[in-house]
Amino acid sequence: MRWTVIVGVVIVLWVLGLGLMQLRQLAQVTLRKGERLRRQARGVTARINCDQRLAPGLRTNATNQRQILVVLTNQRLALATWRGVLVDINPGDALRVSTTGPKRLVIEGLRQARSKSTMAAQVRIELLVEETEAWVEDVRRMLESG
Repeated sequence: MRWTVIVGVVIVLWVLGLGLMQLRQLAQVTLRKGERLRRQARGVTARINCDQRLAPGLRTNATNQRQILVVLTNQRLALATWRGVLVDINPGDALRVSTTGPKRLVIEGLRQARSKSTMAAQVRIELLVEETEAWVEDVRRMLESG
C-alpha cells in the first residue's frame, strides 16, 4: 500500500513537471499588421534590469533572469515568456546596442513611456544569442528606422 502511494506521487510530480516544461514553450508574440519577422530566437537566456515596473513578474532595480523568446521585426523587438510580452522596444527609444563578448548582446538606455499611465524606464537587457553581430546590426537598423 505504502509503495503504491509513493509511486503515484512520483508519477503525478513527473506529469506536472512535463506540463510546466510545455507551458514554458508557449511563449509567443503576435505580429501586428504590417510587421515582418526579421529574426527570432527561442530559449534565450536574458538578464533584465529596469528602474520602473515594465511587466508583471519583473522586479524593479534588480536583475531578472529568464528564459525567453526574442522576436525582432521591422517595427519592434519583443521579449516574451509564457506570461506574455515582458519588454517591447520600438524605434524612437533612446537605446544603445552593443556586444560585450561572445554571444552577449546588450541593449541599454531609456525606454519611452507607452501610454499616459506608464513611465519611461531605464533598462539594461543582456541576451545570450548566437550570431551576435548580426543581431546587433538588425536591432540598430530597427531602432534607427523610427
